[in-house]
Amino acid sequence: MRRRTRYLLYGIAAAAAVALGLGLLAGRGVSAGELERDARERQKIDAAWSVSESVDSGVAALLFYDESRGGHTCAVYLREESALDPGYHFHMGGAREGISEGGIELLEFGGNGSAILSLNAQRVARVELMSSEGVVTVIEVDPDQPFAVALPAVGGSIAMYDALGEAVAFSCIIVG
Repeated sequence: MRRRTRYLLYGIAAAAAVALGLGLLAGRGVSAGELERDARERQKIDAAWSVSESVDSGVAALLFYDESRGGHTCAVYLREESALDPGYHFHMGGAREGISEGGIELLEFGGNGSAILSLNAQRVARVELMSSEGVVTVIEVDPDQPFAVALPAVGGSIAMYDALGEAVAFSCIIVG
């Protein structure tokens, strides 16, 4: 009986070691304060490029761009609630064709929330998020600057308006 108990304990310890090792190999979560540094290192983004960054409880969105706005790259991180590896984890990045062509992309990540990215050729000044309960949250955006906005997963609808108050069209992409 003792021998069986000993083997059982060895098996549990080995399984725990494997699980811990896999967790460490999966990558470390990044704190909100380290997102820009991590994105620049991960994607080798020029230090001279400007960044627009927005962080919410489930998603972080970063849009890097050069002064002429001729080049850009984005980084989106999703927050994991794992006790072994808390923090934001890189989910996707790189240049996006819709943004390069002057568009606005709304990327939806299910229960984590959404990210809006744009070089702002349409001069968006306001983003409105209406929850499924009818509560409207207004986010002001500088119409003369590129922007990244991270939004919580609250259901409902999203609308954007330019500096003249006119509705602005955008692409919605379901990512995960």
